[in-house]
Amino acid sequence: MKESCLKFVRSFQTAKVVGYSTEQFFVMGKKTNRRGVKFLSFGVTFDRVFLQPLIGAKAETIAPATIRQHNLTKRSLFEPIYAELGGRPVALTIGQLAALLASHPEKEGCIWLLVPVIEPKDPNTVWAVYCDWGASCWRVEAYSFSHPDAWAAGPQVFSRDSEPLDPL
Repeated sequence: MKESCLKFVRSFQTAKVVGYSTEQFFVMGKKTNRRGVKFLSFGVTFDRVFLQPLIGAKAETIAPATIRQHNLTKRSLFEPIYAELGGRPVALTIGQLAALLASHPEKEGCIWLLVPVIEPKDPNTVWAVYCDWGASCWRVEAYSFSHPDAWAAGPQVFSRDSEPLDPL
């Protein structure tokens, strides 16, 4: 039997987000967005895959989602992490990632999040989105599913409960 790379921490519900717009939520700089979230930087891949395709998209409502939190307990590639979480049904949408970041508890020290997120323009593609907290704001980047480097133990890993995916 293969040893688990994840330790379950808790499940929780994100709040319903009315009037969500990727363009208005993911704002870089010293200003805090209207949801109380501040970003220092977006990686080139995150910007290209998740932000640029959604510029000008109409505001929408993000339904509440049940989120599972795990700790990554040993070094692992993303593919085994994703398989252990349950595969595609547990990936978040970009709107659900926004709700997760907006509802994340008070941040102290360094926090690293690893989240499987569905590409907005290609729902068959899932990316590993890495968010780290420092200097009172988030830095966000996306890595391909087949990223060749292993993730070190330590990050909090979030996934959606395996309920049916709400179309956004």
